[in-house]
Amino acid sequence: MMQRSELQRRPHRPHQSRTGDRARRPCAAADAGSALAAGVIAAAAGHLAALVGRLLDRGAVGRTVVTAGSVIVGLPRLADELRARLATIRPGLELDLRILADAPVAGAVTPARCLLVTEAASRRS
Repeated sequence: MMQRSELQRRPHRPHQSRTGDRARRPCAAADAGSALAAGVIAAAAGHLAALVGRLLDRGAVGRTVVTAGSVIVGLPRLADELRARLATIRPGLELDLRILADAPVAGAVTPARCLLVTEAASRRS
């Protein structure tokens, strides 16, 4: 067992797989009929949608909201709830939720590749 001083020096960083496992529990409980668990999922989706609303307030443009990660990919109930919340944050603005199921590194590679293409095109002109 670790000594207290060792624990104090180590920052708490939940392992990604454990976080995903913990996120599945409310969904399983909601699927089994728990109104409390369904409320937790709805609140989580509401917080995510509110973040999108803040970005729009700050001038973000576009209609596509992109999410990724094992939690959103593995929990269709959360994704459905988020999609429903996004439909209500801006009347008249239809937002499209895209969920990337690729490995997380793909999310970093795609914008980098776009930047390279853009830079190459600007050099040619």
